[in-house]
Amino acid sequence: MTTREQTQQQLDPAASFELRRAILLVLAILPALMLTLAVVRFLNSSSPATALVAIGLVAAACSILAVAISPARAPVPRSVHVVVLGLSIGAMLVDVAAGWSTDPTGRNNLIPIAVGILTLALSPYRPPHELAVGTGISTTLVGAIALLHAHISPSTVLPWIHVITWTAPVLALSLGATVFGYGMVREFDRWRREVASKTIETAPVLRQEIRREVQRNRVSILNQDVVPLFARVLERGDITETDRAEAAAIAAAIRGVMVAEVDRNWLESGVARFLPGGVSEDHPVVDPDRLSSLMSVDERAALRALLLAMFTAPSFDPRGFRIHFVGEPRKVRATVHAHLDHRERATRSILDPYLAVMRVMFPGLTLKTSPSAIRLEFSYGRS
Repeated sequence: MTTREQTQQQLDPAASFELRRAILLVLAILPALMLTLAVVRFLNSSSPATALVAIGLVAAACSILAVAISPARAPVPRSVHVVVLGLSIGAMLVDVAAGWSTDPTGRNNLIPIAVGILTLALSPYRPPHELAVGTGISTTLVGAIALLHAHISPSTVLPWIHVITWTAPVLALSLGATVFGYGMVREFDRWRREVASKTIETAPVLRQEIRREVQRNRVSILNQDVVPLFARVLERGDITETDRAEAAAIAAAIRGVMVAEVDRNWLESGVARFLPGGVSEDHPVVDPDRLSSLMSVDERAALRALLLAMFTAPSFDPRGFRIHFVGEPRKVRATVHAHLDHRERATRSILDPYLAVMRVMFPGLTLKTSPSAIRLEFSYGRS
């Protein structure tokens, strides 16, 4: 199976989902700001059409990144990073060719800033080491283009001033993105280690609580069925055939409950507990080989959260819910079918954050929708 990368999107999908709105706002403002500057300097350019092409390349990079960070396309692949940086560096080359020579130092040129902002926008979605490599490459290329600009637009300004003026925003913003990404990944790893250690420490206490809860459940069953039967027998002073039949029925019921609880795995227990109206004899979880037990802790948490969100959706119909597991330990294929209307705004607002997490946890997840149902298919496995 695909190994998850050390990115904020894959380590903390919910946080990156919330951060997406701010990134989209920046990506929308950046081309508009550059277009405004292009209009102001339009008449000063020796090639206005070429200048607009440079703005178009930056807009294309912003559009590609805006589409790529959509929860429906998670996680963001490396190719997006390469394409976005390639388009932004290409925009700088076109900018130089456009002959914007009225500002030889390039201090009013926003394209180097755009390169840094695009790298900053990528920081939650790509690993820190990849951002560092991209920072080095983009800074080097921008410096080389700055020297080229110095030769195309000769002035009294020394060439190294061009290099500093153009590379400073790229280096500052891109390096900031790398440090931010590294800090987020490191803090999340530290938090996970602390949670794991606390879980180990509290495990004995949790086991005791579970034992007490099981004992209370058994006592409640005895108080409800067994104690009244014993009370009637003691009151009469003899045992009738009716008492024997009732005792046999109670014993069979208790054995059935205990066997069902032993055989039920984590997913079946969760569905039985939270599915509205409970479950019928035709259990909605079809997992005869217990393949759901092969999921990791993170995968279980993502699936459990999505199912609970489905159960609370306004249009959810419990009668149409099914989850089916097939395959073998190395390759398990799971299918979730639910009757609800994903087109409703309320339903989308409930499910979309959890679907974003699922797409990160299960790369290749597919979602099919119809007017009254949704169908999810995903895979996982253990070697």
